[in-house]
Amino acid sequence: MLIALNYSSEDKSIDVQTDNYDLLLSNKRTSLGNGNNLSIMPNEAIILLEHEGKTNCGEVHVS
Repeated sequence: MLIALNYSSEDKSIDVQTDNYDLLLSNKRTSLGNGNNLSIMPNEAIILLEHEGKTNCGEVHVS
């Protein structure tokens, strides 16, 4: 599993990059393909969901 979190102090956002995982972000499921980015705000909880029917492979809490 590849997860990259990059914090931007300029706009106070965090770029999340995953390798073909789905994200549950604020109760909204978002699908990310390889190399796609998603900007989230600090203190947001991210739940990673594997493709192919597997569930909850981990949580990333950003603070």
